[in-house]
Amino acid sequence: LKILYLPITFGVSEKRLRVQMLDKMRRDTPPGCITATRNNKF
Repeated sequence: LKILYLPITFGVSEKRLRVQMLDKMRRDTPPGCITATRNNKF
């Protein structure tokens, strides 16, 4: 059950975490740093 259930929850939580992280980055970093962090992330 856990193995089948894990990918589904991971996919959903990953999206939420990504949105929260981007939101936090937007608040924490000044406007000039956002493009730099976005390019270096991936």
